[in-house]
Amino acid sequence: MVRIKTEQIGDIRRTPIGDCEILDLNLIDHGNGSYFTRYLLKDLLAKLAEDMHKNVSRDYDNVVLITGGEGSGKSAAMYWLLRTFKGDSWTDEDIRECYTYNMDFMRERMQDEDWGCGMFWMDETTQIASNRDWQSSDNKDFVSMLETFRSKKFLFGGCAPKLERVDVYLRDFRMRYHIHVQPVAFPTTGYMPRGIFELFKRDAQSGEMRHVGYGLYPDMPIEAKQIYLPLKEHCQDELRQRIATGGKGNKYKFMYESEKKKNNEIMLKLHDLKAVDDDLLMDLFGYTNRGTYQNALSTTRRRNKDGDKVEDL
Repeated sequence: MVRIKTEQIGDIRRTPIGDCEILDLNLIDHGNGSYFTRYLLKDLLAKLAEDMHKNVSRDYDNVVLITGGEGSGKSAAMYWLLRTFKGDSWTDEDIRECYTYNMDFMRERMQDEDWGCGMFWMDETTQIASNRDWQSSDNKDFVSMLETFRSKKFLFGGCAPKLERVDVYLRDFRMRYHIHVQPVAFPTTGYMPRGIFELFKRDAQSGEMRHVGYGLYPDMPIEAKQIYLPLKEHCQDELRQRIATGGKGNKYKFMYESEKKKNNEIMLKLHDLKAVDDDLLMDLFGYTNRGTYQNALSTTRRRNKDGDKVEDL
């Protein structure tokens, strides 16, 4: 493809997803007398959605990975990508239909014939498709599931802090688009800590990721955040429980929590009786941080006040 060279805002630049108008640009000095032009393209998110619709019309799926640091705006970028792709037919409430954090949810959705959303939005993709856990059962099931997406025309959007931490099959073969959110400075728009993304698309012939350009996206609206944040917190709570119970999951969740409550009740009684020094209590009950220890005491005392005291100590 012939690359159109231009240095004027408002000109048209040819990209792997179609012609885009230049909204802004930077000339980056390499220090050796050469320059690299960085383009900010107008309505790039809408152009990306159009290109994804072309994949669907050709019986292809859409697999997108969004990377970026903590708080960089990955979730906001994913929200607006899905919203732009589905158009007016997709509302904030549809977040509940496509948001997922684990394989169990994805299995249920795949078996539901009435599921009309056709999209998966997976936060923290490395929890399932990690390059370090490629032999785990969830990772193997996830790879097999990706194989079925092409015939189903599903859309999978995953978020991860770094692309290198994602399973190699997803990263090097199944990923069709890569979006990296980052702070970038442009002369007209100025420095923006959030709202700018860099887009890459995989070339169908060579398989290489080709650079498209930079685009803009707004922050997630308050109405959508009110739906998204509780879902994310609930999924993270489940993940913390699996970690805290040694990977045994819900099977030992109740027993673990009950035993922890009993131990904290005993610890609180000994503390109130001043029968044992705090340092010794921390050592006996496995607390290495004094702030965490004090928080456990106050939580237990508040639970007793609310009538949730553990009996039969």
